[in-house]
Order: sequence, then structure tokens, then C-alpha cells
Amino acid sequence: NILENYEGIYFKDFVDAVEYRFVVEKAPYLDLTDGFNRDYKVIYDKINTEFNFPETIKNYLLIKNIGRISESLSKNDFLSYFNKLEKDVKDSSLVEKLKVKYVLELDTTRYVPTSLTLMDNNKGKTSLDAIIKQAQGKVIYVDFWASWCGPCRAAFPHSVKLRESLKDKNIVFVYLSIDKSMEAWLKASEKEELNEYPNNFLVLNSQDADFLKQQKVNSIPRYMIVDKRGKLIYPNAPRVESKELTQLLTELSK
Repeated sequence: NILENYEGIYFKDFVDAVEYRFVVEKAPYLDLTDGFNRDYKVIYDKINTEFNFPETIKNYLLIKNIGRISESLSKNDFLSYFNKLEKDVKDSSLVEKLKVKYVLELDTTRYVPTSLTLMDNNKGKTSLDAIIKQAQGKVIYVDFWASWCGPCRAAFPHSVKLRESLKDKNIVFVYLSIDKSMEAWLKASEKEELNEYPNNFLVLNSQDADFLKQQKVNSIPRYMIVDKRGKLIYPNAPRVESKELTQLLTELSK
């Protein structure tokens, strides 16, 4: 957490209290339903222009409010205010740390709605369309999961066993995480021994992709099957633990 760099400000609690009393309390409310209802853009602007804070304290408060904007406002608001922050915070090393922290939020390809934009563990990018095209002639079993999904991860031993039993068939297993945090995805991938598997990806635009909305991927685990011609024939395929899946995939791969 970059804000931990400011633990050395011995009166940090006092600074937070001053911010709340003289800035946050006076900021307008937004009509949101998730509990984050202050207009943090207004708070950011007031801190930046109306108060003569020392640079260290100003940086601390601006960074704190960029986090609030990221959590509670739109992606466009975040991108706009991060651009402002790059100019407002003069400490370039601090800005670089923030770019690492918000690497996913700053990646505009994650907001492309037409397809699923994917990233591998080396930060290489591709798309689900490209994966399907490359695998034509093979059946694809797609597994949507996330680091925080207990049932998803509990199913991985079954998936590994099934993948091994079908390794001589024309079948490809593709794992797509909808995690919002790249760090959480990488950590879970390593624990589940997916980090070296070539078809393990993080979906960068899971919140915006039309594909997920069209297929009503509202909960996980969720499985899909794409046939050898590249057609999505099972948008809600049998779970990896199901007895009929082995036979189904074998028949489709012939």
C-alpha cells in the first residue's frame, strides 16, 4: 500500500481529521448505491487548489483520493484524474509506483466491449477471439474463475485430472480469471499450479465486455464449450466435476 509510505507523518490522523472536517464534509453527495457517495473529484480539486498544504501532506491526500475515485467513480473519471495527478505530484518515483499499483485500471484495452481482452502472466495480450482462431480444429473448454471463488478453486483438481486424461484428444482447456487484481490472480495461479500453463489468462475487460453480458456470466464457476469450427455451442457447459463431461468432450473432439 503506497499510503503506508506516509506512516512517518506522525500527525497523519490529524491530517485525515482536518481533511474530513474542512473538505470531505463540505463535498456534495453523488446518487450512488454502493456506499461511496461523496464526489471525490471535488475533494481532490479542493485539496489541490484551495489549501496550502506542504508537498508531502498534499501528495498523501491526493493519492488517497485517487484511490477513492478508482473505487467509487467511473473509469473515465479515474483516467482523467490520474492524468491530473501525474502533473500535480512532482515526485516522479511516487507516480511510477502508482502506475504499477493501478496497472489494470490504466490499461484502456480493458474497456473494449466487443471481445474479451486477455493478459498472460508475462503481461502479453491476446483475446478470446484470437485463442479460438488459433485452436480451430480443436474443442475448447473454457473455465471462468477468480482467486476469491472457493468453488472454482475446489474444482481445479478435477480439471487437472480431466485435462490429463484427455491430453491425447483434440481438446484445449482455457482458464479465464475475472479477478480485478493482477496480483491476486498471479498468486492464486501459482498456488493452483496454473502459472506455467499456457492457456491461463486474466480477463482485462470483464466489467465491460459485451460477450459476458450477452452470455449472462453473472456468477462463477462458469464453463463453456467451443467446437472445432470455433462456434460457441455450450454457453453453459457441464461443470468440470460432472460425469458426462468426459464423454461429451470426447465425442465433440472426434
